[in-house]
Amino acid sequence: MQNYGQDEFRSLPQTWGVIQDARGVLYVANDTGLLIYDSVRWQQLTLPNSATVRSLDISPDGQVYLGAENELGYLSATPQGAARFVSLLERLPPDKRRFGSVWRTWATPEGIFFQTYRYLFHLIGESVHVHEPAGQVARDDFVWSHWINDRLYVHQRHVGLLLLGKDEVLRLAPGGELFAERRVCALLPFDQEHLLAVTQEDGLWLYAPDTGAPRSLPLRPRPVQPIDFNHACVLADGRIAIGSNHDGVLVCDRQGRLMEVIGRQAGLSSPSVHWVYSDRQGGLWAAHRNGLARIEVGSRLSYFDEATGLEGRVFALHRHAGRLYAGTLAGLFALDDQPPGALVAGQARFVRVPGMDTDCWHMATDGDRMLVATGSGLYEITPRPATPPGVKKLDIEGRTYVLHPDPIQAGRFYVGTRRGLFRLTRHGAGWKVEAPVFGLQEEVRSLTVTDEGLWCGTMHRGACLIPEALLRAGGQADSSQVIRIDERVGLPTQRETFVARVNGQACLATQRGVYVFDPRGHTLRPADAFAALREAPVFRFGQDAQGGVWYARDFSERGVLRPGPHHHFEPDTQVLRLPPASLLRTILCEPEGITWLGGDKGLFRYAGPTPQPPRAPGQLLIRRLETGGQVQFAGYGNLPAELPPLDYTGNRLRCEVALLSFPREREHRFRFRLDGSDRQWSDWSHETVKEYTNLSEGEYTLRVEAQDLYGQTLTMAPVRLRILPPGIAPGGPTASRSVSSDA
Repeated sequence: MQNYGQDEFRSLPQTWGVIQDARGVLYVANDTGLLIYDSVRWQQLTLPNSATVRSLDISPDGQVYLGAENELGYLSATPQGAARFVSLLERLPPDKRRFGSVWRTWATPEGIFFQTYRYLFHLIGESVHVHEPAGQVARDDFVWSHWINDRLYVHQRHVGLLLLGKDEVLRLAPGGELFAERRVCALLPFDQEHLLAVTQEDGLWLYAPDTGAPRSLPLRPRPVQPIDFNHACVLADGRIAIGSNHDGVLVCDRQGRLMEVIGRQAGLSSPSVHWVYSDRQGGLWAAHRNGLARIEVGSRLSYFDEATGLEGRVFALHRHAGRLYAGTLAGLFALDDQPPGALVAGQARFVRVPGMDTDCWHMATDGDRMLVATGSGLYEITPRPATPPGVKKLDIEGRTYVLHPDPIQAGRFYVGTRRGLFRLTRHGAGWKVEAPVFGLQEEVRSLTVTDEGLWCGTMHRGACLIPEALLRAGGQADSSQVIRIDERVGLPTQRETFVARVNGQACLATQRGVYVFDPRGHTLRPADAFAALREAPVFRFGQDAQGGVWYARDFSERGVLRPGPHHHFEPDTQVLRLPPASLLRTILCEPEGITWLGGDKGLFRYAGPTPQPPRAPGQLLIRRLETGGQVQFAGYGNLPAELPPLDYTGNRLRCEVALLSFPREREHRFRFRLDGSDRQWSDWSHETVKEYTNLSEGEYTLRVEAQDLYGQTLTMAPVRLRILPPGIAPGGPTASRSVSSDA
């Protein structure tokens, strides 16, 4: 989810609606007026009466219409390509111009509709039809209207659902009386026979417009409290997103099964959602009381942090007795799939484990109990149903980092600590502690087991291998047989060496790549699985059930290496990138395909390669073009085919570009090349502005490329520029067209 508020668009926070044009530019109804967003800049357009804009729509020919407080009209382009508002107020009868807010605007092939509580205005060509609520009832009787299947429906309070006929008469729709006391806030396509009516007070209904036959479609599981709905839309995958007045956004399938609840706990900055909109790339926009949000609904990636009860940086993840535990610098937390007060089942939230307030670094299962390595020693946790768990501190003081069960003897664990490798063996109800074992007194941070034995990753001292024969010897072990892997065999040891298994083989991650060690030949070589990363620093990694290797490369990159042909691993560029400057400190890959990624920015849950609806590609556009210091194009509409000639004395070119692609548009990268001036492309950067000065006379071609979050490269139509020779005035007999676009 990405939130946008006052800090981004520099206006009042409340938004009422959002829509996207064919190029991907967003138009947002706001308390201050109209906001326009091109993924780089927010523009604010204030109406003549400084009114709040309540509703928006785009006509089939791309014209943006908007309805506001006692104002209505459309956008037009100035000669320089800037957006301006053109009022249609003068088209209305003088006694109908104080109509209040326009709550719905519909730009259709049958004309433009503006619906207020008091009137429905229908503009067709030069004619205007004005409809008013019939009957002796309150003035604010038209609640909402809906354009669907080339028909306009209007909900009238205490009357029901009305249908506008070709004769410009509003009549009760078949079965429309069912909705007399059920305000229809959205009317959506459903199947060949039904529409889906979303009512504000009474949930979802299947409505047959030809026969009027209604059927309730209850949400399942049923919400524990009534929900006040405001609006709804159909998502790219066919599911339904519903904006509510107090509970954020609810997502259900077409059978009414509730799939997601996206509110404050999920990161939405306000639970009061006025409008929801599915964009060209399958994202969901929510216009709400405190700004605007774009949500990756149905994303394979979900997120937990302090808003969902998880405090501190995440260092450890472990599933015990079917429940997920997270160890952080703030303590131990357990995932609760049905916390008290949840709107529906499935609103997962972390809860603190009582008595565990110290920093937690690792966990391991011992029967029905769980061992926890912490900064203040080792603890034994005994979960209990419906009561707080039992917490017992064991006789190991000081910082402990990692646990691993002994591959030889049940009931025995090896413990990596700041003071070396310890051994923990159960004796009755207690534990026997041996320290240090195998002569290892280095700070042990990671442990893994292969057929060769127990591998230990240390801080600044490389790695060690305790052969299986040594593990079997137990107390009679000869520590001289421990194999040390450090700079003497070529292993970089400037920081921690992390050890874990990939395809049954121990891999050693360092600040200069990942290696494997052959204990028979005492040789070290780069790990084949990480060949695509070359000698990049790798901090953590883990292998999932499908053979993919998830990795963290310091703060710069996190991703997954997928097994490909000929045993090569290739980076998967479709995995959504995590927030920048977020170091991953633990990776848990579960058998059913779920991968958990914990670190400095909380906990991410990746749900595996489930099918996704196709993403529409973004569009790379020029949003502003200046020549000689004069604005030639300000971003609204299309770049003109002809611009005034460029005088030699004003031989400067400045352009601003934008890639209309979401999410995380701040991570887009751009490069520029001006043929006739540049010999090669500029370096890739996040800079969206390029300026050229002191250009000589002649012809030039501006080229721009961009890369989105997923690594896709897009190319803009080239723009050609001609600088006139000295002494030739623009418009003179030898001057010709100076700037053109191949778009």
